[in-house]
Amino acid sequence: MVRFVTAVSILLVSALPAVGSDHPAADLAALSSHPRLSANTLQWVDGAEPSSASLEQAAFLVGSWTGEAFGGEVEEMWMPARSGAMLGMFRLEDGDLPSFFELFTLRQEAGSLILRLKHFDAETLHGWESRDETADFLLVALDEDALYFAGLTYRRVGQDELEVYLAFNGGAREEVFRFRRAD
Repeated sequence: MVRFVTAVSILLVSALPAVGSDHPAADLAALSSHPRLSANTLQWVDGAEPSSASLEQAAFLVGSWTGEAFGGEVEEMWMPARSGAMLGMFRLEDGDLPSFFELFTLRQEAGSLILRLKHFDAETLHGWESRDETADFLLVALDEDALYFAGLTYRRVGQDELEVYLAFNGGAREEVFRFRRAD
């Protein structure tokens, strides 16, 4: 069963501190007819067509990234596209202990991109989503330096920096992940 979301699981929201974004929002109105969900993310509109895109347009994600978010250290890695998908992983560490992990794919489907992810408990590797569910983010819009999924934005800031914006609680809260290239 596939579940389309505009924010990550409520479990994640309740377990982590609130941290806002202090970066200026992009001119999302000029980019897309989809409404804003938060300052730096767009909302999916039922019945809308996903933006046309290819995995080549997401190649700027490839590599190893480290940074800060949720009051801890974060790391995200993306593998190059192969067999129609990019594969990635994420981890959050609080001090010396991992808090949770994510495994995700970015696939080209029906001429657009879809990001599918699963969360895992750091101690048991039990999935937060049920066995047959994933948190899915449809591509709403893109430009040369950004991918705007429903409730989630990846924005390249120069060659070696990446900002990720994630909307929570229907857009009432936005978390920013500031990454630096580690490879």
